[in-house]
Amino acid sequence: MKIDYKNREIIRSRDVYVHDSTFEGFTYHEEEQKLSFRMKNWFLNKYFKIDFYNTINIDCKLCKFWGGGDSVADFNLCDEGELTEELKKIQTTEGYIHSLLNDETNYIESYFIMNSGDKIRIACEYIIFEEEPLKEDD
Repeated sequence: MKIDYKNREIIRSRDVYVHDSTFEGFTYHEEEQKLSFRMKNWFLNKYFKIDFYNTINIDCKLCKFWGGGDSVADFNLCDEGELTEELKKIQTTEGYIHSLLNDETNYIESYFIMNSGDKIRIACEYIIFEEEPLKEDD
């Protein structure tokens, strides 16, 4: 499923439900500006692939405020403009003239909060959300 700015509210729905999924980690592919998350949900018997394309911001708080844990507590939308406004302020303050912010793309701003209290915020142009059944060897 492709999620872009126009249909971003689907992230708040049960169609994109990853609560209690075991977070396996993420990778960032510089050339594609693609951030890839992988997670398994033993209760739902699903494997999730969530890829963020044309990523312009990744912000991680990894302090384990609530103790340890590797499960996703929530995947949701950030407040409108939360991340892009921070970037625009940096661009203005530092006087940067070349930036991906110059093309007026409407970015999706979302976050994961983990059961450890850690939070990962992402701003991107669109998301590809895929799920498949867990295999026996998972």
